[in-house]
Amino acid sequence: MTPPPHVTCIGGAVVDRSYRIGGPVALGSSNPATGATSFGGVARNVAENLSRLGTRAALVSVVGDDVPGRALLADLDRLGVDRWAVRPLAGQTTATSAAVRGPDGELVVGASDLRAFDEITPDRVAEPLSRLDPGTWVFADATLPSATHTRLATARRTRGFRLAVDTVSASKAPACRPTSAPSTCSSPTSRRPGPCSRTADGA
Repeated sequence: MTPPPHVTCIGGAVVDRSYRIGGPVALGSSNPATGATSFGGVARNVAENLSRLGTRAALVSVVGDDVPGRALLADLDRLGVDRWAVRPLAGQTTATSAAVRGPDGELVVGASDLRAFDEITPDRVAEPLSRLDPGTWVFADATLPSATHTRLATARRTRGFRLAVDTVSASKAPACRPTSAPSTCSSPTSRRPGPCSRTADGA
């Protein structure tokens, strides 16, 4: 039997924290709430769902050498995602995102610390990209530095892999510009492919 295709996902891995306030929102004060913690990040989410669907998925990202980072790595192991290229960085904080919602579930305020993604540099993705076979798929999200997207575009031409890019949001879309022309892209406001709707092999 032919093994499932191997997809390499490059981009964000985040610890998500959410809080739902139980009563009227009191700004400038502490509000009783129920909280939950989960794991997210666009690339990490794609790797998780591919793994759940039976596709061999690998993740290239960074986490801090901290408790949230170790928990995130353990969850990837549980899911069966290949995470050899998810590097714990000493002195770095794992990317986190927090959302506070009112009793009706509507977002009151959100905050995120995604500085760790600045460390997903061209040099950091070089080795994972060098292992790819022609025709395999790479998924990248717009949380990557622009220089890393440029490296992806160059590697796609030399290695012959297929590339899909998620622009994540309108504000982050410009970072994808180096990889947009030859790629399959998703729009931040639509479920349909965005302006760069060709696959890497021109289909």
